[in-house]
Amino acid sequence: MEEEFYLRFQCVRKKKNRDKKTYVSDTLSIEVTGNGLVTYKNISKYKLSEEVKLSVNLTPIVLEEIVAMVDESNIFLESDSYWPEPDEFGSWEIEIVRYNEHISFLTKIFTYSGEFKKTKDPEGVAVLFYLVKNLESFIHSLLNSHQKRIPFGRK
Repeated sequence: MEEEFYLRFQCVRKKKNRDKKTYVSDTLSIEVTGNGLVTYKNISKYKLSEEVKLSVNLTPIVLEEIVAMVDESNIFLESDSYWPEPDEFGSWEIEIVRYNEHISFLTKIFTYSGEFKKTKDPEGVAVLFYLVKNLESFIHSLLNSHQKRIPFGRK
């Protein structure tokens, strides 16, 4: 499956700094490669936080589940032509390669489902929204369970 699948999701959030004039940004990035490597990065400039970077190798069956989530979402049938452009609050970007198909979408951040119902393409944005939320939840669960099984003091 190495050459058949690649997924990268990036969320850049911008918040006003304490001075209310400048913005600080947080970047969450998730990358899944066809050989089963998941890389998670969370870079926050808020309160001098440090970068969090985690990696885990998936078993083939878990990788197949992620691929199935992408396939079942029908994201490859969508287009971001009518999706809102990123705004001052940030952006979502997703790139997926599956077999010989490649998609890359860029839009504003959606924090809850009611937001995208007001867009020009609510059905298309809904596909992206629920795919992103499902992938984030699934990958966070994998990383959390992986980190908890490692004894303290070991890397």
